[in-house]
This record gives sequence, C-alpha cells and structure tokens, in this order.
Amino acid sequence: MIAMKKTIALLLAVMLLLSAHCDFGWVYAADNNSSTGGTAVTLGQSTDAEIPVEASPLLETVRQSLVMDAPSVQVVNHSGSSSAATTKGVLLLQNSSPFVDVNETHYFYESVLWAVGKGITSGISATEFGPALTCSRAQVVTFLWRYAGSPAPKSARNPFKDVDVGRWYSNAVLWAVEHGITAGISATEFAPNQPCNRAQVVTFLWRFMQQPEPTRADKIFTDVESGSWYEKPVLWAQERGITAGTSANTFSPSGVCQRAQVVTFLYRTDAPPPAETEPAVGELTIETAVDTVVYIGETLQIKYTYTGDKSALTFKSDDTSILTVNNSGKVTGVSAGKTRVKVYHGDTMLGRIRLVVEEKVVETEPAKPKAESIEANAFTGPYFDGTAGVVGNYMTFKAFAETSGDNQAVTATSSNSGVVSVERTSVGSSNVCKFKVKFKGAGSATITITSEDGNASKSYTITVKGSYSAAKSGSL
Repeated sequence: MIAMKKTIALLLAVMLLLSAHCDFGWVYAADNNSSTGGTAVTLGQSTDAEIPVEASPLLETVRQSLVMDAPSVQVVNHSGSSSAATTKGVLLLQNSSPFVDVNETHYFYESVLWAVGKGITSGISATEFGPALTCSRAQVVTFLWRYAGSPAPKSARNPFKDVDVGRWYSNAVLWAVEHGITAGISATEFAPNQPCNRAQVVTFLWRFMQQPEPTRADKIFTDVESGSWYEKPVLWAQERGITAGTSANTFSPSGVCQRAQVVTFLYRTDAPPPAETEPAVGELTIETAVDTVVYIGETLQIKYTYTGDKSALTFKSDDTSILTVNNSGKVTGVSAGKTRVKVYHGDTMLGRIRLVVEEKVVETEPAKPKAESIEANAFTGPYFDGTAGVVGNYMTFKAFAETSGDNQAVTATSSNSGVVSVERTSVGSSNVCKFKVKFKGAGSATITITSEDGNASKSYTITVKGSYSAAKSGSL
C-alpha cells in the first residue's frame, strides 16, 4: 500500500511537468499480488490518469521510478484495448504519432512508429521525423546497427580516414565493416555523408540477413541489370515484400533513399516472409480450332481467354518431337504428325487442343517453254529498201519469239545508236512486239532481236545513207 501511494504521488507530479501537446494513453497501476487480480487506481481529475506515452528523457525517469516503486504498471491505448501488465517494468504503448509530419494516411506510418519504439531513430526533432529527407550512408548503417541491438565493435581498428572516432555513427560503421555489410567506397573512405541510394540500402539489408539466395529466377524490374552487384539483393527484397519498386517494372537503383523508405525497408525486413499463396483458378476457353495446321519450322499462337492470372498457367505438348510450346501458348512445328497441347494450373488440367503439323508445300509455276526462233516481218518504210535507209527518216517492224507453247515477247538493241536507234513501242496479242527504228547518221549498225529468256536471237545489218537516190544506187 505504501508503494502504491508513492506511485500515485509520482505520477501526479509528472503530469504537471509534461507538455499538454503530447499524445496521451491511459496508465494504470495494479497490484498483481491482489486476489482480485489488481486494483485500478484513479489519478487526476478524470476517472483515469492521462500521461504522455512518448519516448523522452523525462519518461525514462518515470519508467525507472515506477520499476522501483510500483508492483506493475499497465498501459492502455485510446480504444480501450490493453497491453499485458509487466511485473518489473513499464510497457509503453505508442498509440499515435508524436510527429506532425507522420500520420495514419502515410504508407510509412507504422514503420516510423515501429522504428521509434525500437530505438532505431527518434526523428530529427521532438515533433518532426523528416520522412522525405535523404538518408546518408552513416544514417543507414546506424539504423541497422541499432536494429541489431547496438553491439560494440569487436575491434577498434578504423580503416576509414573520413570516420572520426567518437562520432555518433563510428561504432555503427565499424560494426558494419566487421559483419561484411559494407566495405566503404574505397579501402580508406566510407563517405558517411554521401546520400545512400536504393540499391545500396537493400544490399546492406541483404548482407545483414546473411545474403540469402533469391528463390525466383524471373525478375520484374527492367532497370536491374543482370549480373550487377545489387541484382540478388533486389530480387530477394522483392520476394520478401520489402520493396515493390518505384513502378510496376522499375526499381530505380540509383535513386536516393529517403528516411521514410529506409525505416519501411527495415520494418518489412523485421516482418516474417510473405506466405506463398496459390493463385485462384480461373476459367479457360481455347479459341483455336481443333486440328489447326502448324507447318514445320513455323510458329502459331494458341488463342485463348482465361479469367484468372495467365502467368499461373503452364502449357505442355504430349509429343515434343512433333510440336513444342512455351508458357505463353506459342507452338512451333518440329515434324509431321498430330499431338495435343494441354493447359495446366498447377497439377490441374484446364483444357487441351489437338494440332496437326505438316510440311509446307510451296506451289511453283510450271517452267515456260524455251524460245526456239525469232520471227520478224519485213522491215518497211518510205525511205528503206530492205537494207539501207535515209538519214532523218525511220521505219517500223514487228517481231516475236516462237516456242513450243505461247510466243515470247522480244527486245531489240542497236550496235551503234549514233547511226540507228531502236525502241519497242508496244506488245500486242500473242506477245507480238512493235518496234520503231530511227536513221540518225550515215554508216552501218546491227539490230539484234532477242527473246525474253535469252534463248533465241536474230540480227539485221542496216546501212544509212544521206539521200533516197544514194540509198537506191548504193552510193552517197
């Protein structure tokens, strides 16, 4: 009874000293040795005494005094649910945030209260936590060190010239080096004030947790480079639910880490790993027709709809020597035959389809008959006698290539376009071609008529003279 009176007097005195702006909880003193299970004590002006339930030097004094004088103290939150009474100590229940910049709407609310309750951090002031402030390398290893219980380093040897003995982070840095959590940015520098990026934070956590191997080979973050020093830590952190990245497919490894993010990573590391849950089974409808043909060496996407998570499906071919399939339902023909593709969710088969694999037959056009000879009508013109023409005039002729089937068209060339030029002006029925020949200068030239397939040709030599009479007489 004397101890109880001392406790009441002490609590009343404390109530007059503590700030009215603090968050309050309910404090009961109870005698656990009582046959009734303890007697609640009425303090202050209301039925229950209100005292601040926040970490502070003054509250630590209250804690020590209560431990000495009270049989036990029970702290109850505003909702009325109570924590278990302790026999030799005070259990302080922080039921709301002491920080003006941390409230229940923030994702980091529980993380910050947890970190403060664990003594990992106390904020940047009595009323501010600074959630958006950048976290330095010294702060991150200090948070980790405090989370580990603030163990003393085994050795006083300090390899870093930028970590002074006696600084608030010096023991934390030496401890982190001893445990392989960090090796600094060089053999002699730790860079305590350098901002800590997201890749470094999850790597520190991963090393602190003894570098567990990720259990999944697939990765969802496109900006986490394969083989990088932080790849495994990020995969592990994603598996453990410590981080979900900065978007659906990015982690932002070089992005600076804020105080709220660091304590949230720590809080999630402290939680048990998320339980593996089996995705719900949906309904599968295969839309590709049965006996659809897949050609050897070609691919085909099986068309289907599924009401569940498609990534939970697996596709299997009954005979991979005929047809293979990947887990998105794309099949590849291997050899001629028929086989089925089955779709599973776990061990449950949801559907199947039979496909036919065939050799692709390429249709080719039948070979055209070869040209056998060139047929050309007589060269005619007002100034041409069959072998000679007059400068400045022209003539026409028709020609085609004769084959065992349909006629072939022909082309014509001149051996000397300065004397004679030749031009195909039309291709008529039965591939009969019409040509125009111009007489450009005195001399001789050869016109060669060739079939389209180049198998037959015929040549004519033409002499061009300066006048019609000269052409007729054979002299200029």
